[in-house]
Amino acid sequence: LINRPTQQRTTTGSTFKPLMSFVGFGEGVINTSTRIRDAGIFEEIEPSPKCWKYPGSHGSINVTDAIRHSCNYFFYKIGYTLSLDAKGNYIDAQGLSAIQKYAEMFGLSEYSGVEIFESKPLISNKDAVRTSIGYYHDFAPVQISKYITTVANSGVCYDLTLIDRILDK
Repeated sequence: LINRPTQQRTTTGSTFKPLMSFVGFGEGVINTSTRIRDAGIFEEIEPSPKCWKYPGSHGSINVTDAIRHSCNYFFYKIGYTLSLDAKGNYIDAQGLSAIQKYAEMFGLSEYSGVEIFESKPLISNKDAVRTSIGYYHDFAPVQISKYITTVANSGVCYDLTLIDRILDK
């Protein structure tokens, strides 16, 4: 007897990939001409995650194709690159910090605004590479809806509401 849209806890999955595109652009990791070759297995970290198409590959793709085909490898690379310090050392917390900053900008750190109880939103705080494809987040469906609405509204974030108007009887 829970209200699934407001209380079910779920991860974003691939719906997080458009946000990761904004992170990549905003942090200078990618630009409109960036191409990344999907090798199937992302071997920069252990255990090595795989693109969903493995043992196949998406080949060399840009951000538009990466979103269109939901290429995990492309977004793993963004999360990994965000986590590299000036000396090329992988620092997970550095990548997570950038991801969390943009997730907050898209309203994922706040309640959706609906006028009934909802679960508290939790942005991932582990594994920047897998977080980049939507793992480890914990949101109610209404919070994911608020984020997707923000993407659709060119970055303008509105609270959701169930009430259209209140009338005096």
